[in-house]
Amino acid sequence: MVGRERVLAPIVLLGLALSVLGARLFQVQVLEHDVWAREATNLVRSGSILPFRRGRILDRTGTRELVRDEEIYRLEFVWRDFRREHPLGQVAHARSLLLGRPVTLGETLAQLEEHALELLRLGPREEHLFIAGGALTISGDSSGTAADAALERRAGRAGDARFYIERLLGLDRGERRELRELAREPEERASWLELAAQLTGEPAADLEERLGRELGAARFHLSLLAERLGLGSGGDAGLDNLVSLLEVRRAQVGDAVADDLFHQAAGFKAWCLRPSALAGVIDLDFIRRRLDWDDQRLASWIASRGEAWDRWLGQGLAPRVLAELRAEVDEAREDAVLRLHSALLQPFLEAHETAALGAEDERALSPAVLGRLAGVFAGTSSGGEPANPLAPPASAHGAAEAPGPQAREPAARLAHLLAWPPTAEALSRAGDLLALADTRRRVWHAPEQELLAATLAELDDRLKDAIDGQLARLVRSASTTPLVAADRRLRFRPERLKLARDRAPYVIRDRGGRPRLLQAAPSYEVVHLLSRHPERYGGFRVRPTTRRVSVAQGFDAPLAASLIGKVRQPYLVDLLRQRRAEAELSELRRRRVRSKDDESRVEELVRVLLRAGQVQGGSGLEGYLDRELSGRHGYAETQGLAEREERAAWYLAPEDGVDVVTTLDLDLQLAAERVWAQPEVPWEDPKADTAWFRNPVGAIVLMTPEGELLAAASAPSGLSSAAALPTDERGVVRERTLTRPTFQPPGSVFKPFVAAWCLDRGLVSGTQPLEDCAALDDREGFGWRTMACHTRSVGHGPLAVEAALKVSCNAYFAQLGELLPGGELAGLCHAFGFGEPSGVRTFTMDGGAVGAGAAGAAGAAGAAGVERRSGLVEQASMTLLDSGQVADLSPANRRRAANGLAVIEATPVQVARAYAGLATGTLPQVSLVRTVGAGSLPALGRPVGIGDRALDEVRAALAKVATEGSARGKGLDPVTLGFSLALKTGSADYRATTPGQPVRKHTWIAGWFPATDPVAIVTVFLHDTSATSSHSAVYIASQFLRQAAVLDLVENGLEERGR
Repeated sequence: MVGRERVLAPIVLLGLALSVLGARLFQVQVLEHDVWAREATNLVRSGSILPFRRGRILDRTGTRELVRDEEIYRLEFVWRDFRREHPLGQVAHARSLLLGRPVTLGETLAQLEEHALELLRLGPREEHLFIAGGALTISGDSSGTAADAALERRAGRAGDARFYIERLLGLDRGERRELRELAREPEERASWLELAAQLTGEPAADLEERLGRELGAARFHLSLLAERLGLGSGGDAGLDNLVSLLEVRRAQVGDAVADDLFHQAAGFKAWCLRPSALAGVIDLDFIRRRLDWDDQRLASWIASRGEAWDRWLGQGLAPRVLAELRAEVDEAREDAVLRLHSALLQPFLEAHETAALGAEDERALSPAVLGRLAGVFAGTSSGGEPANPLAPPASAHGAAEAPGPQAREPAARLAHLLAWPPTAEALSRAGDLLALADTRRRVWHAPEQELLAATLAELDDRLKDAIDGQLARLVRSASTTPLVAADRRLRFRPERLKLARDRAPYVIRDRGGRPRLLQAAPSYEVVHLLSRHPERYGGFRVRPTTRRVSVAQGFDAPLAASLIGKVRQPYLVDLLRQRRAEAELSELRRRRVRSKDDESRVEELVRVLLRAGQVQGGSGLEGYLDRELSGRHGYAETQGLAEREERAAWYLAPEDGVDVVTTLDLDLQLAAERVWAQPEVPWEDPKADTAWFRNPVGAIVLMTPEGELLAAASAPSGLSSAAALPTDERGVVRERTLTRPTFQPPGSVFKPFVAAWCLDRGLVSGTQPLEDCAALDDREGFGWRTMACHTRSVGHGPLAVEAALKVSCNAYFAQLGELLPGGELAGLCHAFGFGEPSGVRTFTMDGGAVGAGAAGAAGAAGAAGVERRSGLVEQASMTLLDSGQVADLSPANRRRAANGLAVIEATPVQVARAYAGLATGTLPQVSLVRTVGAGSLPALGRPVGIGDRALDEVRAALAKVATEGSARGKGLDPVTLGFSLALKTGSADYRATTPGQPVRKHTWIAGWFPATDPVAIVTVFLHDTSATSSHSAVYIASQFLRQAAVLDLVENGLEERGR
């Protein structure tokens, strides 16, 4: 009986324990099965999006690269790994733990060996003294005593410091376990160094000597890395620079941890308060103690939060609000006032209340932080709901006061909702803000961002004034409670501090383990060094990535840079528009069990969603063919056990973008850019504008008669000395072969088209001379009525078409202009493509849609013809034709038009295309691309609609210009070039200057070579010179056509050059 009584109680207790255990197991395995299974699956499931490679852009042969994605590395720094694995981090962090302040890497490096050995000469006795709250002195620095050792985390800090000391000693796991057993003896007088010597069997003196060598080696290896990174060569400067950079990254980690801990305790971000409130009103000792900071480091964090908020307000929040407005334009409410007001208030409201925005009276909505303050601090009472500083003014009855008599005006409504006074200045400002709400642009201008930033700053100031007032009231209400800090600072409620303390280990580990960029593209030497010796560089890592690089280089910029264009980051607007899809993808990736439809949806979203950091085409061909050059992301996921079934790994391969083969010949392109980079100054010509050659502005176009662009070079192409740049077009880098930055008449290069049209339509015969180019009645000079000719000493007399073209007689073509009705002028322009797109932006590919390979995003481009695409810009229209007033031109303007002046405009590519039509009788569709992926671009064109007889007469005249006409003796003759050139010179006044100074003009050369069997069309355009074409453009054209690549083209043709 006695024995039964002895065992009965333990059996009952055991039964109760088993019952509790069984109930808990039932709860976990049955009732909460789905929750824990999902969490377990997420712990072992690892998924990542696999980036695609962007397609290459190649020359016409498809063998030489202009642009490609290049595999590079990023150098990253992980603070947690550095403090655990590198001696410098180990010593600095151990000292920080023991001294209770952030010991910098710089001060540690200065005495690395001494500080390390001093740590090793501590032992269990000093550790127990420290845990009990006693003072510990290291290198003259004291930890001070702790009145409350538990509050100061003395035991945890001592254990962490011992961990780094063990790492410094290089002990294995078993030796570390034995060392901890010895550390439990408070009277143990041996040092850590001596105890390690006992455990390893290595004499203490030898161990100390070995550690000294290892520390010296660690210093040397860091110095070597600093040198390889280009932070300094030799000496200590480079090493000091590297350590300073690491200290910045370490501080960023600490700031991020402090931000998170404050958020956990307060429920809102630290930057929601002014630094003065953080420093003077709220007790932040819990952050200081948990991060082993001193008062100086805490003050630094507080100040940095204010600075970070000010930067974010202007540079981050304002653009984001603009992007939010523009992302919602398509699905926006009709009321722009409410939409804009909502966007302005949203950053300052509680997250759960932003969905309620949109009503005229939003007084019930509480601004973020203001309504929470009374609930987060110990021993406080709110004393009533604080007033909303962002609400419209209240009437005597408490409701929102109605706006004034202008209530129906949108600007007045917005000013009222923002609580602005009804002044003209406020109404004007509200009107400017409303203009931002309806734009569909994805980029914005600086004044727009500044206006929005100023408005947001005003709302922020209002809110923070109210917060300061509420904090002052809370301090007064809590002044008598013991829960307030001794210096009358508000202390967070105990349960909120517990949340922060419980989260702290995770946050410290997470933030410290996140890689931070040190160098975007380190050299091969750095990558090799870190990859070969990872054990020497704990905390440093290199990660492979890609970047877009220009392979073919010109003189001061990548070759054909303005045509090829650039890539850019995704617009913030586009990223915001895909937020719902991103949330859906995130939820699907976390889902424990997924159906086939779920997995298909994951693959669909992965393929189409933009990733932050992903590059897209911005300008030029990069932008125009972005759909084809871009690929589609892949996805890889390793899965664990779910429902006790092993799921197969999931792999969706990325699809790279397709390659684009251009029509460009790199040697010819380089030859054209060489001319602009090193123009030959015609010092022997007294009429030349030699000053223009110092900052040339213009374009050179070389194309095949079938319309393929072989070279298209613009000047300037690269600007190396921005401080000395002119403020006009000479200081602007832009694409000029397809655009007209200023008024751009073609001048006399337009005359051959007028001549051909009039000859073909019987308005004039080839042998019929017109009236004399005689003295003008109203001014000095010669010409015809209001049209002056370029000759000054004697008129040209009566001329027929061939002679008029050779000497470029304005009087002759002024008379043709009078014979040419306005409707005929429109027909002439259409025949030769003036005022129309050249075709360079039309990509109709053989074999189906554009990019029907990997990218496949272009749709039925082959059937649809021209698509709405951005990137490659062509300014093809002509105001005269678009206005519909061409039939009503005055006689004076018809005279000017026939000379290519005043009302006629053209780009260099349009002129080259027209001369291709003149040379062959077929107006080609200009092309810059030969193939996109597997699709090729066919040669397209249309007849110019002019008979061969008329064309032959004009061609014969142009063939004599270089030897008998306006370009005679200018280096364009067959003897100089080695081949014949049919051409026309042209000059067009475009702006007046001060009296007595030459009128500024654009000058041109256009033609083809050889004259009788053309292999190429050439156009040279000079912007803003004081000399006529015969004293300017002819020299640039001669220099270009004398290049070896051009002569090789004439002698061997394109087919031979492509082999």
